[in-house]
Amino acid sequence: MTRIDILGALSLWWNSRKEIEMAKAHLNFVAQASRRFKMVGAGVAFVFLTLALAPSAEVRAQVYTVLDTAGTATSRTAFSVSGSTGQLIGSAQLVGPQFTLTQRSVLTKIEALVNNCAVMIAGVPQCPNTLPFVVQIRRSINGAPDPRLLIAAVPLTHDNDPLTVSMESAALDEVPLEPGTYFALFAPQQESDAGFLLSNANGGAYQAGMTTIGIVTFSGSFADTGFVAVRIAAKVVPLHKHASRDHEDR
Repeated sequence: MTRIDILGALSLWWNSRKEIEMAKAHLNFVAQASRRFKMVGAGVAFVFLTLALAPSAEVRAQVYTVLDTAGTATSRTAFSVSGSTGQLIGSAQLVGPQFTLTQRSVLTKIEALVNNCAVMIAGVPQCPNTLPFVVQIRRSINGAPDPRLLIAAVPLTHDNDPLTVSMESAALDEVPLEPGTYFALFAPQQESDAGFLLSNANGGAYQAGMTTIGIVTFSGSFADTGFVAVRIAAKVVPLHKHASRDHEDR
């Protein structure tokens, strides 16, 4: 074999070896890419599975109507005080409906058709500088509002129009309430204010629904039935497991 043949053979052997090494590297790259794809695919599948199993915001919220005696009235409903009657609200008498919660909840909205004007003479209001009514949440004790313990209170919106009965509202979404029976009582913030919780308007053309109402006076509290225009909505607030364990440890 000549020197030229030997060099040619060595060159052929070297090129073949390089091709084999390149083929091995290519196969290794393909294998690693395949494993990565599988891992990414599994991750994507896990994300999609998690999203599919996670409850929607609507399910988690579970907003529901607790009480609705307002009927056809909406948040924009308003009536003239002329031809309207209702349950007296004053410093000497707090009044409002009874409601029951079947799950631990917060009250997302309390709406009521009210008027805040103590005196009107010949159609002229005599009620300057009124403040918004407040809604108080009290427990039911033996079927009547607890006259001593006040769970929470929040001001209603205030149209400041003594000639109009308006749908005023408030929210107590920071105060979780356990399952049970309660009263939502409407009260003035100052002794000089007084008004009423609407029962009917337009000479009876609008009629609120009948329900159990609670009344608190200086002498105590009692329950009765009456027509009042109130709507209460709530949202379920689950008790977290760690909070439950903390409670059990105590």
